[in-house]
Amino acid sequence: MDRIQLLQQRFAAMDGARFRPPTDVYETEDSIVVIIEVAGLQEGQFEISLSDADRLLTVVGRRQSHSADAGRVTFHQIEIPYGVFAVDVPMPWPLQEAESATAEYNDGFLVITLQKAQPRHVPVRVIGEGGRT
Repeated sequence: MDRIQLLQQRFAAMDGARFRPPTDVYETEDSIVVIIEVAGLQEGQFEISLSDADRLLTVVGRRQSHSADAGRVTFHQIEIPYGVFAVDVPMPWPLQEAESATAEYNDGFLVITLQKAQPRHVPVRVIGEGGRT
């Protein structure tokens, strides 16, 4: 077995994902934005989940090879990863409910916007001596 096959097997064994697309995460005043570069997908080829317990945003999907429909082919260069991909992004920020999140896929970029939780002010009632307010 050559070194490339060995590396491919090791990467494929990691949670079943064959590749991890480039990902940017940035924070604005009121939101967290995650941008994933993964061209060539169609609706239904990826799934987004947000785990409150693990505070983890997970994106998984599958990019199909264009050569799969071409019959027998001989590659002379292959650099584009195909197959299953996965991205896990820790979310250390307090967030609003997952229903407030938005996701858009355009020009090969998946942009996920999560709203940060707003601080809540709790009024304090002062009770005087004898339990009177």
